Amino acid sequence: MPKRLARAAALLVVLFVLSHASFRGVLFPWSPVRPGYAATAFPGGTIVYPARGGLPAAYRDAGALLDEVERANRLAFRKDVTVVVAGDWGLFVRGSLLGWKGRPLPVLGSALQTGTVVYLSPLAREPGRDMAGVLKHELTHALMFQRMPLRRTFELVRLDWFEEGLAVRAGNPGDYFDDAAFARWAAHPGYRFGPWGDPELERLPEALRGVFRLTEYRVFIDFLVDRYGEDRFFAFRDRVLADPARHEAAFAGVLGTRFADAVAAFEAAVRAGAWPRVP
Repeated sequence: MPKRLARAAALLVVLFVLSHASFRGVLFPWSPVRPGYAATAFPGGTIVYPARGGLPAAYRDAGALLDEVERANRLAFRKDVTVVVAGDWGLFVRGSLLGWKGRPLPVLGSALQTGTVVYLSPLAREPGRDMAGVLKHELTHALMFQRMPLRRTFELVRLDWFEEGLAVRAGNPGDYFDDAAFARWAAHPGYRFGPWGDPELERLPEALRGVFRLTEYRVFIDFLVDRYGEDRFFAFRDRVLADPARHEAAFAGVLGTRFADAVAAFEAAVRAGAWPRVP
């Protein structure tokens, strides 16, 4: 094949890949052309949504939701955020980098670790969902990602209890178990907190295990806030965001106890029915 023809073929492949990534893939949020989608700006960002259905009512004041996230987390966004309301699973899994084959996933949303893009899955629009809360959940992830360089976000996402617990607490606790339901499922002598694994979790139907786990993380965050006070907890949170790899040192330095000891106290309180406090 002549070199000129080979170069032309390679260029066509590159253009095809880029166009696919722009229209239905990872570059979609930054694409100037989004077939089938409309966009509306709000203070602090832009929301992109299927044009046929129109902007969901829950997101018509996305700026106010962003303000709520800032107040709940005592942090301010440093960059604008693009919110993508995915009209199908293909765009969601490819754009959020969770997969490539368009298969449905049991997740409501995803925040890219750049902290500047949030995707909401088709599940977020199911009847009974707290659509505004789902967005606040993902915006909380984005807010934390914006506080650190990209390389450190990988350390943060390993702290599932911390990152997800904060996002559920500030975003959509109603999409998970309430305190009473958590207490019922966790009431067992063998209860262990999530980071160490919980063999008793196997007692739950598989469809509820993820719901239980994220509820557990939120209940643990509530326990820490109750025990140490919100000011000290947020001081600890800021230390973690500054260096997620040293979260246990931050725990001891700010809260004055070892992380493992706090977890043991939490487990004991749950087993004794003393936490969460259910009337």
